[in-house]
Amino acid sequence: MTLIGRLNIQFLHNHIDDVRLLLLWARIAVIKLPTKLLLQLSLMFRCRQLSILLLCGLLLSGCKPMSSEPVITAGELSYQQAQQALADGARQRALSLYQQAAAQGHYQATLNALALMPDSLEAAHWLMQYRALHDLSPTSDMNAWPRLYAAAGLWRELSARQQQLLLSDLPLTWRRTSIDDTEPRVVNGALSKSPSEPSSSQTSDCRLPFQPVLSRFISATAWQRLVDAWQQDPQLNQLAICFQAPIWLDIRDLACQSLGAKEATSATHHHSARVSTHAIFNTRIQCQSEALLSLLAQQQIHQLLVLVGHGSASYNNGWLQLPEHADLPLLRHELAHSLDFIDEYPLAPMVAKAVCKPGQWFRNVLFSKQDLVAYRTQMALTAAQVTLTPVDTCRLHPDPSFRAAYRPVVAPTMMQRFEFALPDLYLHLMQLQLQRSEHIMPVHYYFAYQARQKNQWQLWYQHMQKAAAWQYAPAIAALEEFAREQPAAKAAFK
Repeated sequence: MTLIGRLNIQFLHNHIDDVRLLLLWARIAVIKLPTKLLLQLSLMFRCRQLSILLLCGLLLSGCKPMSSEPVITAGELSYQQAQQALADGARQRALSLYQQAAAQGHYQATLNALALMPDSLEAAHWLMQYRALHDLSPTSDMNAWPRLYAAAGLWRELSARQQQLLLSDLPLTWRRTSIDDTEPRVVNGALSKSPSEPSSSQTSDCRLPFQPVLSRFISATAWQRLVDAWQQDPQLNQLAICFQAPIWLDIRDLACQSLGAKEATSATHHHSARVSTHAIFNTRIQCQSEALLSLLAQQQIHQLLVLVGHGSASYNNGWLQLPEHADLPLLRHELAHSLDFIDEYPLAPMVAKAVCKPGQWFRNVLFSKQDLVAYRTQMALTAAQVTLTPVDTCRLHPDPSFRAAYRPVVAPTMMQRFEFALPDLYLHLMQLQLQRSEHIMPVHYYFAYQARQKNQWQLWYQHMQKAAAWQYAPAIAALEEFAREQPAAKAAFK
């Protein structure tokens, strides 16, 4: 027997009481007796601390204090890996890891997976399938599933009370009591009267109201960020534009999807009206209009702004479509389309063929130098204010003789790239267009066209009336023509 072994046996023999004491305290630690009882027990023993210390050091050297590290919950490792992947810019890997963590019941990972999925409708279907297969941890949180349903835009899965509780977390200025609450309310700026009387309400504060439509609750933060940024921008807050309190629709009613490469062309209206154009994007968001066609027939709005999903933005005849990750430069660019501004990067060939015609112009682009004098006259500009500079708007026109295009300023602008500046001249042209807001197409006119395509004449009449209420001349002419040709039908619609 080694010397250390003989010393240990002798130590145990001499300090048997201390060994028994140590074992007793070990049992007490395991069963976790109350503190008061532990104090009483400690007075029953004469503890020689040095002996206990030596014994623990020589014989129990493998003992370690309880770890202070937090317990790893189910899915936490995958969640942390997803967070790192997202920080590294690997969005697809992050999404896969979030979904792995979600499959283990990780709530925040489930929320993040919904936010990252590129197709909003697909994300909603994924959550419905996920609910059937998995449960959340902790299961004691009764609000977890309502929050997830709202995050995915599945409002019909929630009771009116659950909707109210969730929407009560929003800022008071644009809070709703439920998704059935669609009463118009202006968030920034002011209308002198109700928007239901637009002909008398277009004050200097707001001549062009936008009605936002949201679906996924996770887009609420994005919308608040956009509104705050707009109000703080020294240029944009000069414009007579306002935003109304968002209305909420179930994602299955909007049916928004991210489509592949597709040319975003404007609809051709049965009444002559100027339409905005777009470029080709790799993906674009497309939402169905059926639910909005019926819902907004009961509303009085001018421009529609739908904020949902992932993909490229677009503007089409009063309907501004934005992704949830939109920032202020993107909103500024797309909103400029509603004020008769056109892109200064190459348009798609068929779009260029439709718009690149000498003798006509947009606020920011001319297609012939011969139109400069007429352009300056219409815009009330002096020669010193305009410097024609070539742009690529018509570069892809099928006919090379129609590829010329010019902007009125030298420096690149936000109509060429979102992040470029808004020139003071463009701000001035925007303000001029807002003073003539009766020339801006209301989205009701576009919906009237949609209703006519579906042979829904009652909806056509309702939307055309609301478009005419904004003093939009093509809508007024359409109603007059309809009254002449179909007097009996007009009486029936009333």
